[in-house]
Amino acid sequence: SKSRARLLASLSGLFGMVNLELEEALEQLEEILLSADIGTATTADILTDLRATARGEKIDPEDIKMVLRGKILEVLRMGTDKGETTESPSALRYSPDGLTVWMVMGANGMGKTTTIGKLAARLRGEGKRVLVAACDTFRAAAVDQLEEWANRAQVDIHRPQEGETEPWKVVEAALDEALTPLPDESGRLPYDVMIVDTAGRLANNVDLNEELEKMVKVTSKRLPAAPAEILLVVDASIGRNAVEQARIWQEDIGVTGLVVTKLDGTARAGFVVSVVRDLNLPVKLVGVGEKLEDLRDFDAENYVDALFGYNPQQARLLEERMGALMRERAEKEAAEKRLIEEQSRKMLAEMTKGQKQQQAASKGGGGDSMFELVTADG
Repeated sequence: SKSRARLLASLSGLFGMVNLELEEALEQLEEILLSADIGTATTADILTDLRATARGEKIDPEDIKMVLRGKILEVLRMGTDKGETTESPSALRYSPDGLTVWMVMGANGMGKTTTIGKLAARLRGEGKRVLVAACDTFRAAAVDQLEEWANRAQVDIHRPQEGETEPWKVVEAALDEALTPLPDESGRLPYDVMIVDTAGRLANNVDLNEELEKMVKVTSKRLPAAPAEILLVVDASIGRNAVEQARIWQEDIGVTGLVVTKLDGTARAGFVVSVVRDLNLPVKLVGVGEKLEDLRDFDAENYVDALFGYNPQQARLLEERMGALMRERAEKEAAEKRLIEEQSRKMLAEMTKGQKQQQAASKGGGGDSMFELVTADG
């Protein structure tokens, strides 16, 4: 896209400069990163790291590439699972036993219905039994569109009863269907995963948000561990605005992760870094096309390298360069720690020596003589 081309052109211009002055380079880089929606906090960290890496008043363009890649990967690999699981924070969470429920939400036009269809197809391909619950009762065509995607994915769909306008009642009925054991006396449930579609909404739509909160409560009442995921679908092309939407929904509803659509070919997709850093919220999946199979797990390395135009060989060299820098810093920190420990030992030894001398003087009668001298003066 044109926006990504501008980003790469700006970075190429910066990397191609000869005798790069540190502060001039950092000023240009700051402007480039902020325009790509990387976010102020991560940009500030990158600039700080580059100042620590630079030798003197000059900066090597390869060091800029190295720190840029390394710092953003560090952010994207943040442990955002809050200790609930040992899995990657980007991994989709399943209920430990029984039915897994995922809710999918987002504004109209973000690709929510398409994402549900792709996700259902993927789960079916993994051998899971899937029920899609059509709970968008606010838009007339929503249920039919979702049914079309369910048919393409070859999974079952639960439609609202004629005239039903309460989404939470649709969720309740869908749960009844999904939690009714099969009639074959095995006791097994008919489905492994239920994906709940919700009405397209903006973050500031109070009525719809309250409806969603009610749907979450109904679900968790039936299944205490549910929903295992509340996924927010956002379009990469809207950039930083997606962060503000996610912030509101996370506070009101409790979003567990993002599905980013149209991630291919947009420089504004730098907002992914902002989401992870600012909201401690992982990206779970990315949509890269219109086909059923065009839904992928989020891969931090692939994302960063595509965003900044690094080919595999460049990425490997930058990884090695960063590794060498980390080892150098670790050795420097270890040397400083050893020096501090040695100084502490010397200070302790001097203090111990002084205490022993004082005790020896006291035992030799020096203390009595001093007492006598003081009392005599008195």
